[in-house]
Amino acid sequence: MNRLKFFLMSWLVPTLLLFTSSSCQSDPAVPGEDDDRDIIDWEEASFEMQTGLNIGGWLSQTSTRQQSIESFFTKGQVEKLAEWGFDHIRLPVDEKEIFDVNGEWTSNLKYIHDAISWCAEYNMRVILDFHILRSHYFNDTQNMTLWSHTTEQDKFVELWKKISAEFSKYPNGLLAYELLNEPVPPAPDDWNHLSARLIAELRALEPERMIVLDPAGHSSIGQLKNLTIPEGDPNIILSVHFYTPHLLTHYQAPWMDGLVNLTIPLHYPGQLVAQADVDTITVQRHRDVVNYYNGIYNKDVLKARLQEAIDIGEQTGFQIHVGEIGCIDRTPKNVRDAWMKDVIAIFKENNIAFDIWGYKANFGLFDNAGTPKDQELIDIITE
Repeated sequence: MNRLKFFLMSWLVPTLLLFTSSSCQSDPAVPGEDDDRDIIDWEEASFEMQTGLNIGGWLSQTSTRQQSIESFFTKGQVEKLAEWGFDHIRLPVDEKEIFDVNGEWTSNLKYIHDAISWCAEYNMRVILDFHILRSHYFNDTQNMTLWSHTTEQDKFVELWKKISAEFSKYPNGLLAYELLNEPVPPAPDDWNHLSARLIAELRALEPERMIVLDPAGHSSIGQLKNLTIPEGDPNIILSVHFYTPHLLTHYQAPWMDGLVNLTIPLHYPGQLVAQADVDTITVQRHRDVVNYYNGIYNKDVLKARLQEAIDIGEQTGFQIHVGEIGCIDRTPKNVRDAWMKDVIAIFKENNIAFDIWGYKANFGLFDNAGTPKDQELIDIITE
């Protein structure tokens, strides 16, 4: 029996016993004896990635999920992603989806194991991203308690120790841990101190597990310079998010007051909104947002916005990863495609790994049936 089969079967048997009564129709992935695909030897592989996809809405921000949890993301869809050229997924999980209020696993634990096994079968890696905590939601800073309550920080550390105990069985070349999506602390050192504590605890348990570390300020590139990176730890990936320019990537976003119901011609490359069109805007909040984001954008400008991350990657030797990059489906196709081509080219020219946001919903590459909304866009991303 090869090593992949051994490690999959080592958790498959107890998992099947535990979930015999589950209604989930997905089977853990174990290659058949007649399967002639060249499966990665995960025990020997390093964690290498380039082109990935966020599987948002499945175990995180589930209000956008319009299907059953069983049908939303399946082994068949992993197979398709691999065929198209994706080599990993970023799997966002929310505390309330995987832990109850007492810190015990919910039944959704099964789906994380499913996703990892499916990806292992199709030579794809997984970033397990702790996306939203009960004490930390990046879009609701008024109600955060993570930074002001040491008990919440203690709880966060304990949850990560529990995650490690559950998933340490998987090879380091297959699975990485992302400590926290878009940290928004009052000051960067608040996150530096907490992340250092988390990393120290995890290193005592898993010395060689890849850890994905985001800077403060919603994982912003500008905050990388304020991020404390553990010394002497080579198993770190530095991750940022990139949605520049916001007016293009979030055009008409219904949850953004300054963009909802805005109708204006967009252009890329070049001047994002022509001055003649700006002058026609009658709603003040729309005019304010357009003036704030307007300017000339092209490949050189976008690379300049990413240059600080590129430089830090070269100086430190750490992999730079853009954990979220994407464009809402309301943006005109010609503008979106031209922007995406340039961004993807920059990433690949500078050894930047990335994950498209997102899977389904308004930023998604796929409709609710799992059918590509635009195959040409997928081809741009994976070429």
